[in-house]
Amino acid sequence: MKVNDIKNYCKDIPGEFPYPIISDPDRELAVQLDMIDAKFQKSDAHAATVRALYIIDPKHVLRLSMHYPQSTGRNVDEILRVIDSLQLVDRIPQIATPANWVPGEKVMILPSVSEDDAKKLFPKGVDRVGMPSGINYIRTTTDY
Repeated sequence: MKVNDIKNYCKDIPGEFPYPIISDPDRELAVQLDMIDAKFQKSDAHAATVRALYIIDPKHVLRLSMHYPQSTGRNVDEILRVIDSLQLVDRIPQIATPANWVPGEKVMILPSVSEDDAKKLFPKGVDRVGMPSGINYIRTTTDY
């Protein structure tokens, strides 16, 4: 698929499409990123790549790699959730986002953060999660 074809598809997406679009007519990049087997690089019969998604940060570090089969669509809400999480944790490295987290919900405070530091970093409150073991080592906050 050519860049111009993809740009035409982008017209179907509401709002601005702020990401760069590239073309890989010789499938060299697809082979390098394991999106297609190298033995099929020149084969039009096997031209389809996996549906791959890469999130690369401003320092050119790969932060997320997801591969979907051709038969499965991507979950855009999940992709946006991951981006929100990465940006939040970059801003506040003392936290992690739990499974199914969405912006505004509780985040987890890393175990490496002392009690005193947690109180200073999150003055609006830190909650402890009751665990079946009785050891309440998981701390959460919405103060971010």
